[in-house]
Amino acid sequence: MYLSEHDPLTCAASLTGLGSYICHFIYIKVSRIKIEVKDNVDNLFQLY
Repeated sequence: MYLSEHDPLTCAASLTGLGSYICHFIYIKVSRIKIEVKDNVDNLFQLY
């Protein structure tokens, strides 16, 4: 069964090769964005 890069299951199904690298990279990016948003929200609440 072939999964395209746009299929969200590709991240879970592809444990080797470029697919997992891309998935890992996106995961790190999303994690950093979540942390930044959380920090910004915390800072906003501290202002009030």
